[in-house]
Amino acid sequence: MKSYLLLIKGSFAKWNKMSADLRQETIAQFGKFAQELHASGFMKGGDGCGERSFRIPSKTSILSDCLVNPETPDMVTGYFLIEVPSEEEAFAVAQKCPAFNCGEYVELVPCSHE
Repeated sequence: MKSYLLLIKGSFAKWNKMSADLRQETIAQFGKFAQELHASGFMKGGDGCGERSFRIPSKTSILSDCLVNPETPDMVTGYFLIEVPSEEEAFAVAQKCPAFNCGEYVELVPCSHE
């Protein structure tokens, strides 16, 4: 089995402009997706992320200079850690993610240095 991160990326500003009903529907879709991953035995962890993110380019960076603009479409808005038999299976799981339903995208990241 191989581990992968499914990084959900999008814009918090765009999320906040969605109607409350659409946000609730999307949250429900993510809940169902998480339940399906758990039932398949693939789910190892995951969560949504807060609306603030910091890009720290060096040891000498200053916190206030590192805050990422929430308008960017590349904020990590959530993640899943999965364990699957193959990269192809990880790709298939990523394609089922509800992120695509709300204008976000998925970055598939293999975990390990093999």
